[in-house]
Amino acid sequence: MAMDSCSYKHTAKHVLMAFGLFALGIMLGHFTSRTNVDTIKETASLSRQRRSTHAPCKFTTVQTQAGRNFDARYSKNVLSKKHACVNSRKECLGFGLPRNYNAYHLDMKSILIDGKVDDDAWTEVPWSELFVDIRSEVYPKPIYDTKFKLRWDDNNLYFAAVLQDNHLWATKTSNDSELWSENSFSLLIAADDSLFNYKQIDVNVLGTVTDLLMKKSYYDAPGQLVHNLKWDSNATVGVYTPGTINTPGDRDQYWSVEISVPFETLAIMTNRVEQAPNNNEVWFLQLARTQHVLRLTKDGQYEIVPNISGKWWAWQPSGAINLHLQDRWGLVQFKRTNTDRKFEFQNWHIYKALFDVLEAMKVFKAKNGVYASTLEELDIPPYLLSHTCVDVPEISMRENRSQADFDINVRSMVFDFPPAYIRSDKFVTMW
Repeated sequence: MAMDSCSYKHTAKHVLMAFGLFALGIMLGHFTSRTNVDTIKETASLSRQRRSTHAPCKFTTVQTQAGRNFDARYSKNVLSKKHACVNSRKECLGFGLPRNYNAYHLDMKSILIDGKVDDDAWTEVPWSELFVDIRSEVYPKPIYDTKFKLRWDDNNLYFAAVLQDNHLWATKTSNDSELWSENSFSLLIAADDSLFNYKQIDVNVLGTVTDLLMKKSYYDAPGQLVHNLKWDSNATVGVYTPGTINTPGDRDQYWSVEISVPFETLAIMTNRVEQAPNNNEVWFLQLARTQHVLRLTKDGQYEIVPNISGKWWAWQPSGAINLHLQDRWGLVQFKRTNTDRKFEFQNWHIYKALFDVLEAMKVFKAKNGVYASTLEELDIPPYLLSHTCVDVPEISMRENRSQADFDINVRSMVFDFPPAYIRSDKFVTMW
């Protein structure tokens, strides 16, 4: 197509302007400091990294030996469950989600705490999943079934559990005894988002209760006194036993327990503003039972078989025979209406990121005696490096006169943990 003279002049004018701007850019670049050039290169590099890390399960590592070692570990473990990938942001809220339960408000109904679990308020809500070996579901299935239900009103949290058992046995009759040393049921619950100052309530088939406030877990403070037996849950407890207790020779079936705990006592030493939970609020929760192998004594009484460890069964497996690993507990979401069947924890991806980094740091410290200084030294899942769900947390040390601790900051969320410092230069921008 022929071009008229006006169009030709107009085009030529733009070409000359483009060349002029190009020349000006060269002159400015010639006189620009080396620092600015480096900044431009660094910005371009970070932009490429950011685009790369947004791709599912793809990441860039610092070109150091630690970074190369991380690549090698990832390649070796890429098929393992721990290194599973998150393919999109939509998967983040359910990625690695533990067992969870919707607790429905009583809505003017009532529960009689007699241990029978036969109130109408119980029949209209589902049972939990059956308990498994506390270490993992890959271990043998428990020989007895255990399951629970939850309800709540504006003042109390209600638990009900049924524990199959062919031999109902217990010896401790004094409250605040070491009930975990014999057959018993345990409830642990964290009433705020710090996971500190959580509460534990244990019950045996005789109705004996041990309740304690845990400042932090034994795992986070080895050798320290972290529990407080002076805390009183003010719980109302009912136990029902259709069989006989401590009577060898017959075959029992089960025992059941109901527990009502005031939110007022669960809120003690927490950062809660309102004692009762809000609609859709999520708490961390663990329920478990210990079951010992029994034999008959010469006088026909039960006793624990020596040198055989008791079994620990739990609602949410924690990977270890340890109730006090709060980051491995299950979740309960409080619902005002029983028509809302969906469980959705909006902050789960943030908690999981914190848990995974802290777990990797503890493993590194156990192996090396010191904490890592860069993320590449840690064995963390690739979803963290891909930024698919959340930015990698930066962990910094904070010292004061009374203790050393550190804060983990992820978008204004703060948690306190033991001393450490870790960061990575490759993640400097927020998505």
